[in-house]
Amino acid sequence: MKNENSKGSFFLLLSMISFFIMSATFLVMPLIQTDIDSGNNAYSIIIGITFWLTLVFGIISLFLARKNIQGIENIKKGIGLIKFFQNKIAAIFDILLIISIIGLIILTIITDGTLYICYIFFSAVTFSFIMHCILNGNIFNCLIINKKRSEV
Repeated sequence: MKNENSKGSFFLLLSMISFFIMSATFLVMPLIQTDIDSGNNAYSIIIGITFWLTLVFGIISLFLARKNIQGIENIKKGIGLIKFFQNKIAAIFDILLIISIIGLIILTIITDGTLYICYIFFSAVTFSFIMHCILNGNIFNCLIINKKRSEV
């Protein structure tokens, strides 16, 4: 049981890292805009490939995490899209999501979305939304339940 759950935890961690890298690509996009204007597209192609590869790798890692967690077949499939504050870690990212959405809206209205800080907030919204869905979802909650059962 521990071996199966540790494989699931490993794949879940891989997906989180992958989605973090995907979100971080938004931070580089405004910096490479000057290269695009000068005719050098190599960096923009690398960033685009990095974005798509990490997105696909993160999704595949989530599927592998679901397959490698014992007891998850009894739990209904689904992400934590409309669930909030299911556990302590999820609560942190839920609060971060709310703050970053509000900050992005305010900054977009005030600065018309052209400042670099808007990209920072957009990256934060993207990552915190994905983490909200993962940490409030059934895969992570099943890991928490299995950990509590193994401690007893």
